[in-house]
Amino acid sequence: MIYLDNAASTRIDDNVLDIMLPFFNKYYGNSNNITHKLGIEANKAVVHARNNVANILGCLPQQIFWTSGSTESNNIAILGLISHLQTNQEADFNIVTSAIEHRSVLHPIESIKILGGKIIILEPELTGKISVQQFESAIMDSTKIVCIMHVNNELGVINNIQAIGEICNSRGVYFHCDATQAVGKVPVILKELNVDSISISAHKFHGPKGVGCLYIKDESLIKPTFYGGGQENGIRPGTLNVPGIVGLSEALSLTIKRMDEDMPKIEKLRDKFESIIEAHDNRIIVNGKSEPRVANISNISFPIRSGYSFLELITENGVIACSSGSACDSADNKPSHVMKALGKSRHEAKNTLRFSLSKFTTDEEIEVAAYHILELFDKIKL
Repeated sequence: MIYLDNAASTRIDDNVLDIMLPFFNKYYGNSNNITHKLGIEANKAVVHARNNVANILGCLPQQIFWTSGSTESNNIAILGLISHLQTNQEADFNIVTSAIEHRSVLHPIESIKILGGKIIILEPELTGKISVQQFESAIMDSTKIVCIMHVNNELGVINNIQAIGEICNSRGVYFHCDATQAVGKVPVILKELNVDSISISAHKFHGPKGVGCLYIKDESLIKPTFYGGGQENGIRPGTLNVPGIVGLSEALSLTIKRMDEDMPKIEKLRDKFESIIEAHDNRIIVNGKSEPRVANISNISFPIRSGYSFLELITENGVIACSSGSACDSADNKPSHVMKALGKSRHEAKNTLRFSLSKFTTDEEIEVAAYHILELFDKIKL
């Protein structure tokens, strides 16, 4: 199989796996129990990982909170903020977000309707970018929270988070940013972005699944939404996933260290892939191509005859792994809400495919994949 679904999840780096293994069978103690050696060693590893991640992102260690991934991080931040507003009896307020956010942002935001709050949903430009001008005009005195992602997970389009952050900062509005697809692909320096919180998942940059972190600038604004043993200062209670945390830290270090070397190589492969595909039929559209994009994502719309699904044809023989949207949408067999927001019909959305590369993708794989896709395309094209 040629794996071109790295925006959904990446292969773990061998070095990361090696670092993690001792914490499964050697230093397997609970990191919150430091009354014996196994717990102490586990605790040391967590402290080291927290310090390392904070140093890379440019924040304080106590501003990093371990989670199970970006979905949980987004929920903790958004629901915690809403709960804080409720506690302070804020009634007339709104949240500004975009129509192309991940569902782990859009769904928890809907809970403000219970409080009587309003949701302002910004539509993207046809290229998939959120207009800074449109965003600024949407901010009102009653705006309390903004949720805009750094990099769109389907298009790879990069939003101007720094400009959005500056606007939020000047207006005293809390800014949460889903940075899941940005970390390791573009610089994420917190002091430059003016964000109040960001979400990260390890499995997007060759770390393990089921672990992530949430940066919170001021935790007093986030009220806990569930309770347990008080871990992570009560923000995210529960026994820590020590092997995962160690893996996240190591994966982040390796990714940032190699980013300037890996991303240009990946971009060259992506451009080659798109060139072969586009040259075959001028009706094929590479979405978001005119905007700044991360190097690893290519989102392509194919003109397919009505009643046919190109993804099903591609995946039925198991040669290529790709998707028609986020992993969540694929699991539900729903057309991408991102593509629908760009004005595509249900049929067009279902036949828009996301191909995503990684440092493990080879030039040979790109050529084989491109020509195999075009061979299948010719069978069901319009």
